[in-house]
Amino acid sequence: MTIIPSLVPPLPVKNRWNRSLAPSDAFTWLAAGWRDLAVQPASSLAYGLMIFLVSIAIVIGLFQFGWDYILFPAFAGFMVVGPILAVGLYEKSRRLAAGLPVSLTRMIFVKPKSGGQILFAGVLLCLLMITWMRAAVIVYALFFGLVPFPGLSH
Repeated sequence: MTIIPSLVPPLPVKNRWNRSLAPSDAFTWLAAGWRDLAVQPASSLAYGLMIFLVSIAIVIGLFQFGWDYILFPAFAGFMVVGPILAVGLYEKSRRLAAGLPVSLTRMIFVKPKSGGQILFAGVLLCLLMITWMRAAVIVYALFFGLVPFPGLSH
């Protein structure tokens, strides 16, 4: 006869990803962002304006090509790709913290130390957004069938 050993619970493992952040830490980060904006507001506002103009151009392009049915999934997908577009603002904050000069050109043409990782993250986020867009079209087709999108005027 074999005896089954008693169950021994596993040893507790410390979570190495737990940084014990308090909820108020987010407000500290926001305050630091406002301080960075106040140092040289023109470069941050110009960078944001460029992102805004590119977004408007994409929306106009969707209307020009008759793809207005994909407009709302594109808005939601922008949240997926947004962190890659903010790399210039991250660069400004890094330069300010290091005491280096800040300019709009340096914010646009960032030379990252880990360029391959940022490129990989960008490609991954773009693929995720494309998947999101295709899923939205499939959900639309499942709910409305072969009825074409009537347009935003309805």
